[in-house]
Amino acid sequence: MISANRNKLQVLLAITILFLLALFWHQNIIEFSNLTEKLHFCQSNVEETTNAAGQKPPSELQLKINEIFQKIEQSLPKVTVGSNWKMSTSGRNSKGTIVNRKDRYCVDEVLTVQYDMFDHLGNRKTYGGDFLRPRIFSPELNAGASGRIEDFHNGTYHIHFTLFWEGNVKVSTQLFHPSEGVAALWRSRHASLGVLGFQGRFKNVNTNTEVITECGFKLKTDSEVCEYIDERDEEAFYCIKPPNLPCGSLNDMRAVDLRSSYLTAEELHLFERSNIGVEIPKNFEFVVVQKCNVMTYFDHHEPGWSSWQKTLLAFHMDKDIMVSYKRHGVPLERYIFYLFKEDKYTSRQIDEIGGGRNTIFAITMGQHFRQFPLQLYIRRALNIRKAIERLLTRSPDTKVIIKTENTRDTNTAVERLSEFHGYCQYLVMKEVFKNMDVGFVDVLDMSYALATENVHPPTHVLENIMSLTFNYAC
Repeated sequence: MISANRNKLQVLLAITILFLLALFWHQNIIEFSNLTEKLHFCQSNVEETTNAAGQKPPSELQLKINEIFQKIEQSLPKVTVGSNWKMSTSGRNSKGTIVNRKDRYCVDEVLTVQYDMFDHLGNRKTYGGDFLRPRIFSPELNAGASGRIEDFHNGTYHIHFTLFWEGNVKVSTQLFHPSEGVAALWRSRHASLGVLGFQGRFKNVNTNTEVITECGFKLKTDSEVCEYIDERDEEAFYCIKPPNLPCGSLNDMRAVDLRSSYLTAEELHLFERSNIGVEIPKNFEFVVVQKCNVMTYFDHHEPGWSSWQKTLLAFHMDKDIMVSYKRHGVPLERYIFYLFKEDKYTSRQIDEIGGGRNTIFAITMGQHFRQFPLQLYIRRALNIRKAIERLLTRSPDTKVIIKTENTRDTNTAVERLSEFHGYCQYLVMKEVFKNMDVGFVDVLDMSYALATENVHPPTHVLENIMSLTFNYAC
């Protein structure tokens, strides 16, 4: 009896063990199956997040860059000069007339001038997109203001001028580039990785070794490359690695003019000096403006800081003020070697400062970026915006002032450094920093109003810049 019970118990134990083994095996099959599904999902996920070229999809930052780029591109003319450049817009053949003509205007009233555009052969233009620079001015008052352009896209423009002061006010509108030139400059700017190259100098003072290699935002080479990458801000810069020297030995950088051109022979005529910034004739000399209501004027002066404009660090001991200047990182258009190690992207410089109610940031960038595709400038501006958002989160009392770039010499290398390139960057600035709690010093508009054509503005323009800047700061 005991033996029989023992046999039953052994059989029951064996069945139990087999059941548990089967269950364990089944669970492992399920788990393995689940794991396989997970691996398959991961693989599918990888496949879904890569395109046909095996590249990752664009990041959130890249998507924003594309959005702003396309917004600007869609606003530009899609025309070509064809086989005869004389079919482009001619400033000399075009004409301006007053729409709302009066004997006298009141201060703060709007003057509207119509411009009808013709080509060099005398034919009426049937589309818009010309790059115009309108302004009103009174030389005896040293006063000027820009106008608002309304493009009807049929060869006719209305320019609206707010009359801010009394007296005899003159009107000037320049055809800076015809629409055909605008389209050519846009195409040229984005036909390459940039028309400015770089050379980096690697050093080892212990072995008295010095090697200069090619550098840039992208390099076409089979050689070993040093990568200087900011993963957070998706910024990258590269240099060909010198033999027997580490990447960390990069010490100096200089720019190199690649002397590249992407304009056709016909397009080059559009950028001859005689065809840039042409004054459009009009059928009046000036308008008379008078006071019709009591107005209050505010006079900002006392530049004070102009003698510090070329220093890197300055102190005002009596007022306990320190001014520190730091340049942005690459690109910098400097054709002799400059120290590279201390340069940082502006977004990183902002991150390093705590901020506070006694701290003021004044940020600008522009001229050095004109020789590269616009996406580089958009990326840098967006990263600066993010850094400002972080700054104002930790120190909301900090004051931040954004300064746009100013105009430069008309005789400059137009394909590389045209005012149109600067205007596109100006549009980026306005788009990126809109709806932010920052001061915006519109120096490009100020330059248009005062008709300055100098990359380093004259004293009276600097005084206006500093006056407006301190108006935001104080």
